[in-house]
Amino acid sequence: MAVPMLKITPQIAAMRIRENKWDALERALSDLFLDLEYEVSVPMLCDAVQAALTARMGLLDDCSNEHSNLQQDVDIFNAIAPHMERNYQHNATITRLEKLNQLKSEISKLEHVL
Repeated sequence: MAVPMLKITPQIAAMRIRENKWDALERALSDLFLDLEYEVSVPMLCDAVQAALTARMGLLDDCSNEHSNLQQDVDIFNAIAPHMERNYQHNATITRLEKLNQLKSEISKLEHVL
């Protein structure tokens, strides 16, 4: 029984190389985020992605579709960055504890009235 020959075109090879890079990036990010010895800094990661996109834009023609798409992505990172920084500067755990203590205080006041 003969096994059919699979012809690999240059486009298929280029697509597989690109998929391999995405797979490697996904593994690297998983390694970074699953390492509990280091604190995760999503704002820092977003800043690095934004800087890389900006550097790539400098290599592209200003009129190309990829350039305009990357510009939109960079603009989105600019818009969400302040919100992410605020979230990391003001720990949500502290806010939850404060609200819990306020709630306990209000409940204790109600117990005295009843």
